[in-house]
Order: sequence, then structure tokens, then C-alpha cells
Amino acid sequence: MTVLAGDNCWNCRTAKHKFQCGCCGFARYCSKICQKEHWKNLHRLHCKYLSGKKSVGPEHSTESCIACAEESLNIFQKDGDGILCHLNHVGNGLKIFKENFFGCAKYGNEIEKSLNDKTAWNFPFQFGETTGYYLDFLDKLLGNLQSILCRLMLRYPKMQGLLVSAIYIPLVKIRSYHWSLSLQIRDDLFRISLTLDLLFNQLQNEKHAAEILSIHEKLRKKESQDCRVSAWNTFLFLYELLGVSSYNFRLLFIDSKSFDEKYVYVNSPLALRVLINNSEQALYHNIPMLLQAEHLKCQLQSLDIWDTNFKLKLFHQILQEFYGDCDSGVYECELCRSAVNTDKTSYIFSSMRYFALFESTFHAGTSLSEAIAKACVSEIKEDKAYIAFSIGSGFQVICNKRGCKDIFTDVCEYRWKIGNMQLGHPIYSRQYQNGVRCWVCKLLSGKSHRCSMCKSRLYCSQECLTSDWKVHKMICQELKEAGTQ
Repeated sequence: MTVLAGDNCWNCRTAKHKFQCGCCGFARYCSKICQKEHWKNLHRLHCKYLSGKKSVGPEHSTESCIACAEESLNIFQKDGDGILCHLNHVGNGLKIFKENFFGCAKYGNEIEKSLNDKTAWNFPFQFGETTGYYLDFLDKLLGNLQSILCRLMLRYPKMQGLLVSAIYIPLVKIRSYHWSLSLQIRDDLFRISLTLDLLFNQLQNEKHAAEILSIHEKLRKKESQDCRVSAWNTFLFLYELLGVSSYNFRLLFIDSKSFDEKYVYVNSPLALRVLINNSEQALYHNIPMLLQAEHLKCQLQSLDIWDTNFKLKLFHQILQEFYGDCDSGVYECELCRSAVNTDKTSYIFSSMRYFALFESTFHAGTSLSEAIAKACVSEIKEDKAYIAFSIGSGFQVICNKRGCKDIFTDVCEYRWKIGNMQLGHPIYSRQYQNGVRCWVCKLLSGKSHRCSMCKSRLYCSQECLTSDWKVHKMICQELKEAGTQ
């Protein structure tokens, strides 16, 4: 999957647009057929708001905003941990979001054009921070990350400028892009995956990764994982999992059983013999990556980082929700299989290293990837077990005792190898995506077949074809006669 081009049709998402909706001026289409189909499926729900004819309510009001109403009484205390409404506390935050949403929705990637456009329009949605209802679980997670950043800005005012420029504004842009995709795409998970592609591109940016590392170096001692609540560790943990999702969620759109095994083996565990400390060998069996992706999706959907009093939960409590499938709280070391009590572990943010794919210079003679690896190693405490989440391996615990000491770099290497082996398949190439993606559920399936009449729309199953027929029957003959799709 790739980030959508700004001048593409909102319906077929591949052809260049030729005209815009005459009422709102936002929606872009390549043909009257696409316009008719998209109107029935989605645009009729949003057009009246985008044209300024109707309003969903105030963009943000402190009187009606749930987040504002639930803010703790101690919000101005340095060590407060209650929820904060970033729409109220971050100056120009709402203005920046509006500019980016308007520019992204109406002008695609040409945000600058929107700055001189004074057309009246309204949001077709309300912020979940105000109503309690979000577009989807990614919208909620991005809102929570912005609230945590707001808490960090209040707690560390000297770092506010860096937190805003390095993280908050990029998150605002990603969320506004996600909102603009909600105008175009009805399927929640497909829309989420496209937004995560944009996040993946951001994580590969050397400047962004260097700024994250710089902030972490300044805050990791002040925001220890052993503290009652750690806003920074919670933020970085969730941000890292979003990055991992930008990789893993691609698997959710592959019907791997419908393809030849030589192309996809994400349904099976990999057995990989690895070298530890240059001599000791261990046979490692990972969890099938498709199961990891499904599990991570379910965990993110059900995640709630606030307690019943709208205060941030303990960091280890949030962490436990992801790897806490064992009632006893005892896990095995991934290498020596000795028992490890996960209550006494440190979390290592190792996945950030995997997004530093380019060998650009970070410090004199040191690559960004190596700098992040060094920062990870510095987090490991003597004889204290640690846990990390990696692409291809999921959550794994290292006991950090006896022969399992000083092996973090080796472990990262074989974990990364597993991820690359499972994600580097031909199924991700354009030739497969263009020819087998279902029009309805967006699944890449070897069973996909075209409508027998128009030969235009692809469906992976009879169920998808039937669910689309109510709208498709209106344009099927037109598609057949046009022969352009």
C-alpha cells in the first residue's frame, strides 16, 4: 500500500481526477460513474457539511468537551497525571489541524493552496475528545497521544518547543490526513492502514528519528519506568506500536491461503537458527506473523490508557495489557527458557531502530541506527530482565542472566531478519495489488474475480459481490459501456 496521491479520484483511488463535486468542491472524481457510486456509498453523508450548509456542532467548546470536563484538579501541578484536552491547552493546535485537514481534503498534497482559500466549510465529524466518539481506534489513539504530549509540555515547559515541533505537529498532520481519508474510504481498517503508511514514511525520516532520540535522552531519567506513572514511556511505547502496526497491518489484507506457498508463508512459524555471542546457537521459533498482526489489532482496538477517574494508568499496567496473556505473570526467556517474572522487567524501545533504514550520518562516524541501538543497550540494567516488541517476533522476554547477558544486538539482528523474511514477499508488489484486491473488503486474494457483466469490479467472494450489488447494479451497465475501468 502507498499513501494516496492528492489528485486521485476519491472513488477508484487510481485514476487522475477530472472534476470536483459541484456542491462542496472537495470530492474529486475521474468520471460521472465514480461520482455516482461514491455518492451512494459515502459522500452523501459529508457533502452538506463540507459545503457549509450544515454543522455537526462547535469545533471545540470547553463547556461541552468531555476531556475539558474531566481534567484533573491538579493539572497545573508538575506531577499531575490527569487527562488534558490538547485542543484547549496547545496554542494554535486546532487551527493547525483545520488548515491541514482542509488542505489535505480539498487540495491533496498541496496544503499551501488552502491557505488562501476562504471558502466556508464545516467539519463533517467531531473530535472524540469532545464527544467521546472517535472515527476509529486509530483516531482515538492519536488523540490520546496528543493528550499525553500536552501533559509533557506542561510538566517540562523548557521542552515545549521541541515537543510541539518534533512530535505534536507531525501527529496533527497524520490525524488530519486520517480524517481526510474518512471522506474517501468507508472501510475502517483499510483507511487505518493507509494512514499508518504515512506514519511509516515519517518514522523513516532521519531528522524525526533523531529528534525522538534526543527527547528520549533528556526524559528517560526523569520519566523512569519504575515511577507510578510515566507519560513519556507510555507515549513512546504506543508510538512504537503504531510504527510496528505500519508493517504488520499489511498482512491483514492478504488472503495468504489463496496464494501459492512460495509467495506467502505468514501463516506458519519460522524456525531460524541464530548465533548468540558469536558461538552459542539457539533454534528460535516465532509466532506466525499473521496471528501477531491480528492480535495487535485487537489489543489496540480495546486499549484504554485512562482509568475510571481519567488519570493515566501505570506504565507497566498499560504494558501488561499487551503481553499479559499469562495469568501467573511468569514468562519464559526466549533463549534459555528460564522463568521470568514480567513485573520485574524493563521495556526496551528496540523497534525504533528498524525505521532508521538509511545509513545517514547521525553523529560523527555513527549511523542513526547504531545510535538508537546504543540508547537501547543503555536502558538495560544489570541482571534485570527486559522485554521488547519487534517486527516479526512480537513481545519477547530476555532474562539477562548467565549466557543471556550482553546479547541485545544479536537478538535484534535475528528478530529483524525474521521480519524481513516475512514481509519481503512478491505479494506486496504492484503487479499483485493491482490485479487481486477486492473492491469491497480490500483483501488481496488469489480468488478475486471480476463482475461477469462489466468486467470492472473485483470481488474476493460471493458475499462481497452481494453486499456491493445494491450500488453496483446502478452503474454496472455504464462501466461495461465505458470500458475504462
